[in-house]
Formats: sequence, structure tokens, C-alpha cells
Amino acid sequence: MLPENRGGCAHAQSAGDGAKPGVYVDAVAITNSTTGQGQKITKQQNPNLANLLVVKRLNAEGMEPSPESGNSQIPAVVVVQVTEAQAADLAMYQEQGKLYLTPSGVKQEESKAQ
Repeated sequence: MLPENRGGCAHAQSAGDGAKPGVYVDAVAITNSTTGQGQKITKQQNPNLANLLVVKRLNAEGMEPSPESGNSQIPAVVVVQVTEAQAADLAMYQEQGKLYLTPSGVKQEESKAQ
């Protein structure tokens, strides 16, 4: 049996430097249509696109963006923690068009039990 939350992958179109591990992002899908006008799907239309926790990001070179390394600082792939339903929706929207990620919050540290 698969765990409920596992990492999924999304190609970040416009998250800039805001999609870092520990940051929550919302996805916006723009799907292609036969009429030439794409359809926009946001977290309001599909709650599975909301509050996706970034666990890792990679640049086009397959490396973590790092100023010290001298490699590209622009993330090309963002790995997010998702449920199976979220993974299915993200994959479907990615196949139908493009996904855009926008930062929506930061993971809060869990309080330590005393």
C-alpha cells in the first residue's frame, strides 16, 4: 500500500525563487482547448490545487539551485508532497496544458512537547 502523502513532480512555469522547500504553493492550470482559448483552473475550482508543500526543487542541470555552486538559480522542476488524488489532477492538467505555481505560505515548525 502506498503512503497517503508522497512526493510528486510539477514543472514550474512561474514560481521564480519563491518555490523553496518548506513553502506551500497553489497550482493554477491553463488547459488547451480546441477553440484556441485556454481554460483557467484554480484552487477555487479544484481544491486539490491548494497548499502543496514543496519538498525539493531542481534546476535544468538536475541540481539544487545554489548561489555557492555557480549553477543556474532558476528552478525547472519542483517536487511537491501530494496525495494520490492531487497527483492525478496535477498530471492530468500538465498533460492538457501548463501548470503555474504560486507561493501561498510557509510550513510552520511543529511545537515541541514538553
